[in-house]
Amino acid sequence: MNEKTPVPPVWRWFDESRFGLFIQWGPASVYGRGMQALRREHMDQQAYARAACRWNPKKYDPEAWAAAAREAGLRFSVLTARNPDGYCLWQTATTHYAAGAQTPKRDLFGDYVKAFRDAGLRVGVAYSLADWRLPAFWRGPAGDPAGWQAIRACARDQLRELLTNYGPIDLLWLDDAGPYAQEDWGIAGIVALARQLQPAIIINNRCGPGAFTGDFTVIDPGDRPPVSSLWASVQTPTAHHQACACGEPWCASDVLVDHLVTAASGGGNLLLALNPRSSGVLPLSFLLRMSVVGKWLKTNGEAIYGAGAVVTRDYLPYGRLTRRGRNVYVAIRFWDRNQRLILNGFMTPVRRAVVVSTGQALEVRQEDDVVELTGLPRALRTWLCPVIRIECDTEPEVCDWTQKTGGEPPTGRLTQWAAAGGAGSGA
Repeated sequence: MNEKTPVPPVWRWFDESRFGLFIQWGPASVYGRGMQALRREHMDQQAYARAACRWNPKKYDPEAWAAAAREAGLRFSVLTARNPDGYCLWQTATTHYAAGAQTPKRDLFGDYVKAFRDAGLRVGVAYSLADWRLPAFWRGPAGDPAGWQAIRACARDQLRELLTNYGPIDLLWLDDAGPYAQEDWGIAGIVALARQLQPAIIINNRCGPGAFTGDFTVIDPGDRPPVSSLWASVQTPTAHHQACACGEPWCASDVLVDHLVTAASGGGNLLLALNPRSSGVLPLSFLLRMSVVGKWLKTNGEAIYGAGAVVTRDYLPYGRLTRRGRNVYVAIRFWDRNQRLILNGFMTPVRRAVVVSTGQALEVRQEDDVVELTGLPRALRTWLCPVIRIECDTEPEVCDWTQKTGGEPPTGRLTQWAAAGGAGSGA
């Protein structure tokens, strides 16, 4: 099997977590149309700023957020401390446009860090390089050199605060670089500063084109994940990917589990993006669905946490594969009541196979590189992804041909299979 580049020990938690929460929150939540409303709707800047300064999330309870995240089986979280509207969620000396100076009179980010860390979750911070309020951002470094240098200096000062004043920060998510290159932003200096202040921190790759390629890659939904590196995919728990704008329909729990299984089967992490309500309350629809996902993980988490990819292009119509130690897991995405399941290109001797949720043993027949499982229950529950654990004698291996599109076994088995039909069969 193809392997990832060795993961540094300080980042192993990221490679094993598989499930995180990306919290995007701020005064834009008052409008209920996501965090991008200011720019997308060309809202009046002064009116927006007045509303932002009045914003007061009185029901914000980070301990409740952390408890819900832990119950849902999440292993880490990221909170956007500054969105591109420029409003800061922490106690900062750089501006009065911040929660500590305005109506909340509270360090919202600091309270989040403490609550999630106390709950045993890894803690990350997201920071938007852009500040849409400033003409200098739109003019760019060539159009307003002095204004641009002020933007760069502010970003550096704010990141220094975020990475100095709150204890260990496990992850830094840089974003919203706009059309500008890393050299324009001084990313090399920002990365060096982050490493100095938080030596174990892991940093994403969303900071514009340039030399720093990121410690992990952020992929868009539907993109092919990188085989040899760390990665994460951001998905929303809502149907139309608008990060929980008010009125948008929510995905069912089985869809969320499918997102998670898909990420794990590619050796990456799923981050669910969430916009809490402006009051600070997490949406009830989200909590109900995540409670179901958490119960599924309590039973089947061995197929997700710390599990890696089974690198194969062979077609498995029923589910996705992960592996952990000597075990391969088949996460069944749907079931047609067939009591037989075939895996091709499987080189390793199989000792036994069981349904994880019930412990029911399945019959195993193995010939060359074909594994046949029989005795699957017809009433196998399909709505929330049952898992089969295939226990091998050694660490599992697949044939090289399974990693090539349209590949055929070296034995010519498929040629023999086609020839057995007779020349012109079916023509």
